[in-house]
Amino acid sequence: MKEYLNRFNALTVRLQMHDEEMMIVAFEQGMTVGPFIGSLIRNPTKMFYEVHERVVTHIEVEEDVLRKNDSSRSRQPKPKKSSQDRPLWVH
Repeated sequence: MKEYLNRFNALTVRLQMHDEEMMIVAFEQGMTVGPFIGSLIRNPTKMFYEVHERVVTHIEVEEDVLRKNDSSRSRQPKPKKSSQDRPLWVH
C-alpha cells in the first residue's frame, strides 16, 4: 500500500491534479480489493488529504502489527531436540 500511495502521489504531482473528487475516485479504482478499500467505501471522504491520512494510519498499523509479530516470534523459545530427533548411527 505504501508503494501504491507513493506512485499515486508522484503521478498527481506530475499531472498537477487538483480535482479532489477525481483524485479520490482514481485512488479507489487503483486499489486492490481488501479491508481498506471497504473502509473507504463505507466511510467516504470529500477531500483527498483525508484519504491520505487514512492510508498513512493504515500503513502504520500494518507495520506495527508486523513488528510485533516478528518480535514475538524471536522471543519464543526454540524447541529442544530430543534423542528421537538425532540421526541413528549404524556401525
